[in-house]
Amino acid sequence: MWDSLKCNPFHALLSLAQIGIGLHLISHDSYFVWPPYVAGIANDDIIGGVFVLVGLGMMYWVFDRQRSVRFDHALLIISAGS
Repeated sequence: MWDSLKCNPFHALLSLAQIGIGLHLISHDSYFVWPPYVAGIANDDIIGGVFVLVGLGMMYWVFDRQRSVRFDHALLIISAGS
């Protein structure tokens, strides 16, 4: 377990940050106020849920023994886009 964290500290920190941001967005219902026409969509709990799911997926990748490069690239692209 510790070896996986030592080999991939960036991914572990990024996953914890994604989970933390997602939980923060879920618990605060009116975080985004600008632009006003997007505030209803951006304050939806689905946005926070996506952050949590990406963070959990990245943490799964850290502890997975096979560590698929394709899965890692997909997670990093989704993380950068969210």
